[in-house]
Amino acid sequence: MTEVLAAFGTKTDFAKALGITHGAVCHWGDFVCNSRTYQVRYLLNEINQTARLTEALS
Repeated sequence: MTEVLAAFGTKTDFAKALGITHGAVCHWGDFVCNSRTYQVRYLLNEINQTARLTEALS
């Protein structure tokens, strides 16, 4: 969850990105729910690719 919060900032922003409620994210505790792992990995990959592209263009 630490990597997720570093990328999204808050659990609220993370929940919005997934299209779920803040309460659902809080219910998970310290680990991402297994059924959301693929979606989270995809979003983190997109964020990392955007960051690398931005850095390359700077």
